Amino acid sequence: MQDHSLRVSQPELGELLKSWRRRAHRRRGLARRLTQQEMAESAGIGRRKYQDLEAGRSRPLLAPGQAERLTAVLGLSDDERTTLFLLATQGMPRSSGTPQATPLSDSQLLMASFEPTPAVVLDSVWNVRAYNAAMASWFPFVTHPRANILLWCVSHPDARTQIADWSQHTRSWLGILRQAQAMHGSSPDVEAIVEHVIADPALSAMWTDRADTQQDIGGERFTLQLPVHDGKRIDIAIQVLYPSDGRHHQVGILTPISATCRPH
Repeated sequence: MQDHSLRVSQPELGELLKSWRRRAHRRRGLARRLTQQEMAESAGIGRRKYQDLEAGRSRPLLAPGQAERLTAVLGLSDDERTTLFLLATQGMPRSSGTPQATPLSDSQLLMASFEPTPAVVLDSVWNVRAYNAAMASWFPFVTHPRANILLWCVSHPDARTQIADWSQHTRSWLGILRQAQAMHGSSPDVEAIVEHVIADPALSAMWTDRADTQQDIGGERFTLQLPVHDGKRIDIAIQVLYPSDGRHHQVGILTPISATCRPH
């Protein structure tokens, strides 16, 4: 029996696919709209799978090649292609070879596409590079200059009260920090977080007690009690997306899996 509690819906993806399909025939000079069956065949997936994608009932499990075929049949722009990859493959598309202004030139557009779900772009040492309005309302500290997600999680007093089971989650964060120390030991940002951890008696004990490492917190679940929700407990699942051609940046998405969360 399937555990449907583990399914994460993608209503944003479904609405976009329906909108893109409605206009695709005009972009491609076709006489009529494309059917769901034609879309499924073009992508190389089953009709039921494509119907689930449009209905927002499917996890983002398309292969990059399938997403590329959908991009072509829908006549998507570069920005729309990137959004499709993020939502449908949990990764970034490979560069088309067209020069880009900066690696983050479209980040804010991508962040907006996840609204009202909180989303944030981090660099390889967890400095905040972009965020959407929902993320800023949930965690106002991301708007501060040089905000660092990992440093806030392990050191800020608000983190200890707003994240349930903070001590348990901190062990995961310290595992991520150990891996970063091995990979980016010379980074001033990593060194600063390690120094803070060692200077804090509670964190220092956790730091020296174990030696395990961890890549990220993708797939983990958290219970939050945030001021924006008047302290109501909210369960979320974390999704972490990486560019398909490197790990210099990561996109974090905080998907609510309990009650609907709306700022007051």
